[in-house]
Parts: sequence; C-alpha cells; structure tokens
Amino acid sequence: MLMRNKIFFFTIIFSIITTSCSLLKYEVITYSYDGMYLKLYSNNSFKILKYIGSDIVTYEHKHKISTIFKGEYQKADDKLILNYEKYNLTDTLYQVIWSENVFMMDKSNILSLANSLNNKRVENYFGDFGWKDDTTKYIPVNGLPIFPIPFNKCIIKDSIFAIVTNIENDSISFTINKGLEAGIFWGCELTDGKVYYSTNEVFADSSVLMPSYLFDLIELNRKYGEDFISKSEINQIKITKRKEIKPKYLYIKGSI
Repeated sequence: MLMRNKIFFFTIIFSIITTSCSLLKYEVITYSYDGMYLKLYSNNSFKILKYIGSDIVTYEHKHKISTIFKGEYQKADDKLILNYEKYNLTDTLYQVIWSENVFMMDKSNILSLANSLNNKRVENYFGDFGWKDDTTKYIPVNGLPIFPIPFNKCIIKDSIFAIVTNIENDSISFTINKGLEAGIFWGCELTDGKVYYSTNEVFADSSVLMPSYLFDLIELNRKYGEDFISKSEINQIKITKRKEIKPKYLYIKGSI
C-alpha cells in the first residue's frame, strides 16, 4: 500500500513538472528592424515591440517598451508565418540572401527594396532592408539580393521606357503600353522624373498604375483595416489628387 502511494505521489509530481515546463515561455530569437524588435518565444508566440517615449525637458530617453503586435508564429522551410492576434491577418516573412547577410522580409519589404534597386534609389548599402537576427553580424552588401519565388523576377536589370496610352477622366489610374512581357510586375514602380507610380494591374502588354503613395495607403488598409487608414480617407485623397495625374511617359532606370 505504501509503495502504491509513493508511485501515485511521484506520478502527480511528474505530471505537474511536465505541465509547468510546457507552459514556460522563453525567448528563442530576436530580430530587429527600423527601431522595432520581433521576439519569437518557445511556445510559438511572438511580439513586435518598439521603444517609445522621451523626457521633453531633460531630453533623456525613457526606453519605454510598447507591444504593438502579438500573436502566434509558424516556421515553414525558409519562411516565417506570423498570425496576428488583433487583426485578421497572416503575414509571411521570406528569407532574402544578400551578400553574406540573411534578412527576413515581408512582401512590402521585398517590393520596396526591388523598386529602390530598379530605380537606383539605394544609397546606403549597410541599412535596415528587413528583419535582422540580433545575434548575427551584418556586413555592407554588394551586388543584388536573391529573392525567393514568387519575387525572383522583381529585379529589373535593364531600363524600361513606357508611353501612357490612356488617362481616364476623374480617375487616379492610367494605362501604359508595357506589361509582363517587358518585365513589369504587380507593385512595380515607374516614374516620370518627378512622381513615382505603382502598377496595381498588369497584363501581357499593358499595365494600370496609380500614384505610389496612394497604392501604399490602399495596401495598408487592405492589410490592417480601418485602424490605420480608412477607406473614406483614401477616397478623399483620390478626389483631391485625380486632376494632378497627367504623365505622358514613364521609365525605370534598371538595377545595373
């Protein structure tokens, strides 16, 4: 009887210890990007943190930490899938290799970098191009990054010149005579030398574009909802800006 009670006792203790260990949460890895920190934990949860606040009188940084996003994550091959708690949103971070560096980038990061390279806007080759592992030393990059599928065709090496074929009245969109066959992709930026425009529809031999700042706002609304910017605000911008859109031609300089 005594032996049976001892076995029962140790079984209970083992069960408690096992349950407690499974509930323990410790940090697995930290990435940093643009003043933010992505922390992955052992229980497959994540937090995106940002240091905020400073004393206006003494100018001393208070180093307050604000959790701006949290949720659960999954790892799949060379991707990191983030399921946000507050938003009905699943975001994918892709592994991008550049020189000896490995960055984790979402779709908007990759498109932004591709467009900057295609239009020769990258000046600092030791910058925050995406999430960086805080335990790894990063070196200045050179050459071109290696984007994963389906972004591997977003680097345009040669210049492209396009003619505006149609601008609809009372619209913020217009059509050019270049499309997929010329190397244009969805989200591709072209310029008239003053303003940048992004493709929101791409066909074999034509594309439909709108101002890049408006394209970005629409994507923010689509991704995060009305909390970031409302559709009514976007529509108001469309109304006030539509008469300013009168480009005759656009071009991409090319990354080489």
